[in-house]
Amino acid sequence: MKPQYVPGLFAESGLVGLTPFLLILYQMFRVGLRVYRKAEGFEREFALVFLLAAASYVIGANFSDYRNAQFCNTTLFFLFGIVASIEASMRLPAQRSGVSHPRLWTLTRDVQGTAVLRPGESGP
Repeated sequence: MKPQYVPGLFAESGLVGLTPFLLILYQMFRVGLRVYRKAEGFEREFALVFLLAAASYVIGANFSDYRNAQFCNTTLFFLFGIVASIEASMRLPAQRSGVSHPRLWTLTRDVQGTAVLRPGESGP
């Protein structure tokens, strides 16, 4: 029988290894909860999926050893990466004022009504 994840990690690396692991899980839950509370629509639902996957991971880790389960670890950290990017995009300002970018292409219609891409002009 394999040892449980947290006691096995503690037995192998002591407090030096267990403390950062638990802090990482704690921060992941905090980010997930922040996104769930502040976001709307798809972002909120995705944060809920992440929180459920993280809770499943923590509960499953109490009964089995996930150190060699690459699918579980990869899925958890992949979902967390997406939730963290959602949080980062929520922190960005919605629109930067005073910044103009040159248009490289402009979509116009010719005489027959067909869409045509033409080189754009500089300025908004």
